[in-house]
Amino acid sequence: MRRLLFVSSTAAAVLLALGAAACSSQAAPVGATTSHGSAAHAPGSAARRTTALTAAPPSAPQADSSAFTSLSALAMSSSKRGYGMFVRTAGSRCAAESGMTTDGGARFRDAAVITTWNCNNNPPVTKIATDRAGAGFAYGPKLFISPGRGQPWRASPQQGTVLAVSAASNWVWLLLARCHGAQSTPDGCALRLEESTNGGLSWRATPGQPPAVTRGSSAGPALPGATAGQTWLLHLGTQTGYVLTSPAVNSSGKADTAALWYTGNGGRHWSKRTLSCGIDALSDAVAKAGTSLAAVCADEPSAGMQIKTTAVSADGGRHWTLHVGCLFSPGCRNALYGGYLGEIAAVSATRIYLVGDRSSLLITTDGGVRWHAVQPIIGDTSGGTGNVIFFGRANGLLTGQGGATGEAIDIFRTSDAGKTWTKIVPRLT
Repeated sequence: MRRLLFVSSTAAAVLLALGAAACSSQAAPVGATTSHGSAAHAPGSAARRTTALTAAPPSAPQADSSAFTSLSALAMSSSKRGYGMFVRTAGSRCAAESGMTTDGGARFRDAAVITTWNCNNNPPVTKIATDRAGAGFAYGPKLFISPGRGQPWRASPQQGTVLAVSAASNWVWLLLARCHGAQSTPDGCALRLEESTNGGLSWRATPGQPPAVTRGSSAGPALPGATAGQTWLLHLGTQTGYVLTSPAVNSSGKADTAALWYTGNGGRHWSKRTLSCGIDALSDAVAKAGTSLAAVCADEPSAGMQIKTTAVSADGGRHWTLHVGCLFSPGCRNALYGGYLGEIAAVSATRIYLVGDRSSLLITTDGGVRWHAVQPIIGDTSGGTGNVIFFGRANGLLTGQGGATGEAIDIFRTSDAGKTWTKIVPRLT
């Protein structure tokens, strides 16, 4: 399933997906998202409806000698404050637990169970978000909400797969995929954007809807690398936002393009713009920096590699400058091709970061003409990096794991615009 990134000037989410989720039942910050096709989708009703919250399972699995706990997702409303989601495994049972941090991720307090599941199945939640009031939203494909301040998590039933949740101040947006027929249907999943101003107690459709659908066949767990690299939504303040669909399949042999939908009036009306990928693309990601947009498209992943291209726009996505790299040229060596596309963070029009599964932290300082791995290496082709966010140009956070050290995920932070990174080992108490 494609992923969503929702960014505001005051709040951002750092998300690390645990795995792909099926569109039918299973299913960012600065940085970037998707769908195939551009079939018209009629706006849903804007009438407010109240959603009943159901209590989450009350207890986590009992700890035993095989228990393992690791950070899986991070959502920050500032460089210091936010939520962490941890996955605890004990035998065949898994539990998603949360904690709140006020020190940038070194310690997460008030541990609480979000939900539990059989570890052999896809997790019901893979990401987490927060609004400025401190409410928490664990989602993808299901949705669980906590009012914050140590209060319990409760299930919030939704009519569709929850792709993304994020907030501009206390205005929360939620993106759903509503699928019809088998998940392999090429155009079976329509997108629906909803909003809440009361911490998720109730939701209503945004005044207008981007007329986009998502390709059902890309949503399943058979393509774990391809399901990353989706921003779905880029929301900037209270009025401006983008929805980027996944690259549209074509049979003409031409390079794929992706539809980019823009609103400048809080979602009441949407206009279509186009991202040209320059390759046969399967996924994409977009990020905002100042008045510029940056995007990365990626081909099908294979054996830890994924062909990628970079595009930048200075006019809100109306026109793009595309950098395709050396592609399949003899002797081609391009750091951008290593690892899978997760998400990107644009600090400026020229300085862009990229993270993803089986990828170290990558950076370009010339708008995507050349990419290289940040030194010393953070993450590698055996592990990977999760999500990256910058609060201004200097202060940034990153989640990632080292390939040689196994499964544990750490937080890395910089206060000098990425020149140096300090590792933080998060603790849930």
